Amino acid sequence: MYEKFVNNGLKTIYFLPFTVPDDKRMYEQYICFMYTMLFKLGELEIFDAIQCLEETRKRNGNRYWVSMMNECFKEYGDIKESYVDEIYHLLASEKEPFFSLKGQLTFYIDGLLRQKDKDISWEVFTWYKRNFTSELLGIFWEFYCLAIYVNISIEELHRDTKRNQSSLLQYDSMNEMCRVFFADGFLS
Repeated sequence: MYEKFVNNGLKTIYFLPFTVPDDKRMYEQYICFMYTMLFKLGELEIFDAIQCLEETRKRNGNRYWVSMMNECFKEYGDIKESYVDEIYHLLASEKEPFFSLKGQLTFYIDGLLRQKDKDISWEVFTWYKRNFTSELLGIFWEFYCLAIYVNISIEELHRDTKRNQSSLLQYDSMNEMCRVFFADGFLS
């Protein structure tokens, strides 16, 4: 595990042993305890989904459909005919990992919303700025809606320093947030 962390670029790794585990059961209890101390429910599953997407992109030679689509918009006259097939091939290979990431991140954010975590705006914003999770904004409409509400919430927090609470806390799920967004946008 230490080598894996170092290979992933971590420069400092802290370890907090309580005792030297003398049997496997004690070691498993220690890991379960540390898991609850270091990660919120769902975070490791998000990291696993991101790693799966990274592996898919490595298999594809670090080419991915989003960047190819962006190139099409930049150089519209120079689009090669093979781009369409390649974009669809890359999109198909990333479909399952992206849906997995979407599911894990939705579960995690819904959990924050239900817990009424006061720092949800900053936490969701941080997840949005990570590699791969930022791409969800352009793929799934739920994340587009969430991005709008997160930006509004952060602006509110900047303007009203006494408030110190995110307006996102009025929702219990991303689904509810999206229903409100579409009702306001299309039924008004």
